[in-house]
Amino acid sequence: MKKILTSIAVIGFVAMSATAAHASDGVINFSGKLVDTSCNVSVGGGGTVGNIILPNISVTELAAAGETAGDIGFTIALSACSGSKSPVRVFFELDNSPAVDRTTGRLNNTAGSGAAGNVQLELLDGNYTPIVIGGAVGNYTDISGGSASIPFSVRYYATDETTPGDVKSMVTFSLDYQ
Repeated sequence: MKKILTSIAVIGFVAMSATAAHASDGVINFSGKLVDTSCNVSVGGGGTVGNIILPNISVTELAAAGETAGDIGFTIALSACSGSKSPVRVFFELDNSPAVDRTTGRLNNTAGSGAAGNVQLELLDGNYTPIVIGGAVGNYTDISGGSASIPFSVRYYATDETTPGDVKSMVTFSLDYQ
């Protein structure tokens, strides 16, 4: 019995020591806000899942790193907005998708077999300013009238001399109500 009590005491001491070794190094505070605003969403006129088709571009137009081509515009249209109709902006999600380049904030080519080489897709806001995926996009848009249309563009972006092939990517977005 004495051996059992000694063993339990040793186990308890080890357990308490292990807890002390994991002292806290900081605090993270979380905050948020629930709003009563909601809107129907249509991307490029196609519902909540938009399919934007970029033009076919010659690799000679994307012969060196940093060159861009094939700009095409699209909109995220909001309609039937209800609730307090607080202003809104689009937030492109920096998720764990292989489509998002966490270093550049652009979209990787995920076409797989037969993919074009050394090319990404770059999103632009309504002022043609490049968007870094995961960052806030522009100013809030007024939806007090119950609808809004938020303009964007996408284009090819060469990371080096490009090679021919397919280009595909995707990005998830959410609406950020003020």
